[in-house]
Formats: sequence, structure tokens, C-alpha cells
Amino acid sequence: MFLTIKETARSRFKLLQFNAELMAQFSRPPTINVGGGQKFMTGLLISGNDVLVAASGSNNRRIEATANLKGYILCPEIRTSAGHFSRVGAAIPTLDYESTHRDGASQPGACAAPRLIEHAFTIPRIKNNWRNWEMSEIFYQPNTARRTRDDLFWVHGLSAPHCATCDSLIALLMCTRP
Repeated sequence: MFLTIKETARSRFKLLQFNAELMAQFSRPPTINVGGGQKFMTGLLISGNDVLVAASGSNNRRIEATANLKGYILCPEIRTSAGHFSRVGAAIPTLDYESTHRDGASQPGACAAPRLIEHAFTIPRIKNNWRNWEMSEIFYQPNTARRTRDDLFWVHGLSAPHCATCDSLIALLMCTRP
């Protein structure tokens, strides 16, 4: 059995605020093409007064700067070779972790949601408050000129479903079996 994490108006609003500030970071001098080439998922997890934020792909200095500005905890990139644990602290064998990868989807741990969950497990006060977690994920690609036909399903600023890999990986991470 695994447990889900609810999306709330509060988590969604805080993530929209984060993305608005991220866009402002991109438009600060020196002037660059706002959103030029950037498209990724951003995610936010709330536990009590703690707010964790993550982006899919590689973290960059603007994401880090925005997290610092907001006072949020930035979740680092995940290495698939690193030790992984479920919500109840059971070790997840590397082969099981890597087997969550699905064709056409991201690699395990590359997306925002698994980063949020795995990093939350490293902070005891957050891990122990898992029943009250709130989480949102939205797609970030403000530059409409860079969109392709494949991007029509993904609209900047809207909630988006997890990729197939994340569906499997989040179930594994939130598993209640020791």
C-alpha cells in the first residue's frame, strides 16, 4: 500500500508565487530571452512552516536564488546510485529504484516530485509530519515562441500530471511496507 500527497490551494498558490518570482529572476539585468529554452516542472512541498522546492532537470543559479529569496529549502538533484529509502525507512534497492523508469519518461529522480519527497525524508521534522504534506507541481515554459507541437499538452503555469516514471517511483517512495 502507498499513500498519496494532497494538492491544496495553499501549495498551488505558493508554487505560482515561486514561478512568478523565478520569471522575474530571468528578466533581471543582464537582459536575456525570458524563458528562452527553459521548460521544466517545478514542484513545492509544504510541511508545517517548512517549504521545499524543486525543479526537474539540473538546478540552476536562478532557481537557487529564487528559493533563497523566498526562504524555501531547495531540494538537490538525486543520484540513482545513492541510497534510497521509502517513507517507513525501508531501503530501496538500486535495481528496484531504477526499474521505475518507463519508456518515453524521465529517468528516476530527475523530476521535481521525487526530489521533494526524497529530500523531505532527510529532514526528521518534515518526514514525521508526512500526513500533513501538501504538494503541487506545475509546468514552467513562459516563452510561447519556443513551444513545439509536443508541448501543446503542457501549458505554462498549469498543473501537470506526473510522468509514468514518477507514478511508479512515488508509489515506491511512499510505500508503507517495511
